[in-house]
Amino acid sequence: MVTLTNFVYCADSQISSDLNAINALNVLCALKSDCLPGAITFSVVFSLLGVDNEKENKIKLVFQQDFGTKEILFNSGEITIPKVKKEEINDKNLTSINLRFEFKNILFKESGLYSTKIYLNDELLGERLITVEGGKRI
Repeated sequence: MVTLTNFVYCADSQISSDLNAINALNVLCALKSDCLPGAITFSVVFSLLGVDNEKENKIKLVFQQDFGTKEILFNSGEITIPKVKKEEINDKNLTSINLRFEFKNILFKESGLYSTKIYLNDELLGERLITVEGGKRI
């Protein structure tokens, strides 16, 4: 069974020089903009535990409003995670994957609660919420 863990919204993220590590920079509890509608840039970082690395897997991430029209602001579509070749499998292969998604200039029309849904092989692994706050247009 695959488990979604270590999920965090952050201002930015980067791949660490360490193998299979991602640095989440400036962890966020809300996304803020000086005015809405307005664009916000942010990242999400998370881990999947228990992934079967001997088969091809497909991941999908959907970011949307969690109120009103439930408008989808981003849909990654299916992204293929290739299987590990048999000659590469050894006792050091773990069944975990660290992932990051960078959202550049996502247009938010209004304040409210938004959600990120993560799917693996068409199964919803989890949903994480975040508040978007913005000032009024002058």
